[in-house]
Amino acid sequence: MLVIPDLIKNAIDSRDLSDHTRKMVINMMNAIILLELNNYVKNFNEDDGFMFSPNNNIQLLGNHPLVIEDSHSGASFAITLRICQAVLKSLENYESAIPPPPPPPSNT
Repeated sequence: MLVIPDLIKNAIDSRDLSDHTRKMVINMMNAIILLELNNYVKNFNEDDGFMFSPNNNIQLLGNHPLVIEDSHSGASFAITLRICQAVLKSLENYESAIPPPPPPPSNT
């Protein structure tokens, strides 16, 4: 499932990444957007870094099916998040390109 807008996809594609790394970055970016953590990742600056952060948002990302699919090591998880962070920081007004999440299902 690809939810990242073309603006972000093009920014990822413009980087010199191997095909394997590009796939991991796209999967991670999709998870970031689906979990609505783009601002959290963009502004992340915790002392322990992505790999050792006790923040629940990192646990949510690490347990997302798209991220699990890539079988990350701790290092590849952290590096992939740093690439996503760099992409988000490099873009002006990327938020306007992200469609709003769908409304929750109705229980009526």
